[in-house]
Amino acid sequence: MSGKSILITGNGGHAVSCREVIESVEDLVFSGFVTKDGTENGPEVIGTDQDLESIFQNTKLACVGMGQIKTNEHRVKSFNKLKQIGYTLPIIIASTAYVADSAKIHEGTIIMHRAFVNSQTIIGINSIINTGAIVEHGANVGNHCHVATKVTINGDAIIGDNSFIGSGATVLQGVNIGENCIVGAGVIVKKDLERGSILK
Repeated sequence: MSGKSILITGNGGHAVSCREVIESVEDLVFSGFVTKDGTENGPEVIGTDQDLESIFQNTKLACVGMGQIKTNEHRVKSFNKLKQIGYTLPIIIASTAYVADSAKIHEGTIIMHRAFVNSQTIIGINSIINTGAIVEHGANVGNHCHVATKVTINGDAIIGDNSFIGSGATVLQGVNIGENCIVGAGVIVKKDLERGSILK
């Protein structure tokens, strides 16, 4: 089997979904899950967070497999630890996703199956564009964000760092959502949200 070996931190539902995306990418090979402290035993767990430095000797690529709803604390902590050790966190784009050539995607971000990222969009570091989500032309999604399943972010909208947009939500064109915001499932965001807002 050819391709570069990559591990996933965590082994919950999002981590398993990340694995499926990785397995759809020709130049990556899943090497195993790394869990927090060994209590999350399961198939293909190759170590704990304490083993990451030794695992790095043979595996240089990593994917953050924690999801994000109420907080992205674990995602950010995992990302920073991996970077500190020296891991490369590649941009991972599912084989069934569409990403325009003019879009700019940053490290550690994963674009899940059947997501659509249109022209001149910007997606920050360590973000999730989840299954079936649409990020339209000129939109900007910040660092450490989660755009959940079947979200629609319309043209020129801005999603601030550390924000979560729940499944099926719609952000209208040009709306600016501040940092650290939570938008509930199915909500239509029609006007700007200040930093730290919760809209359900």
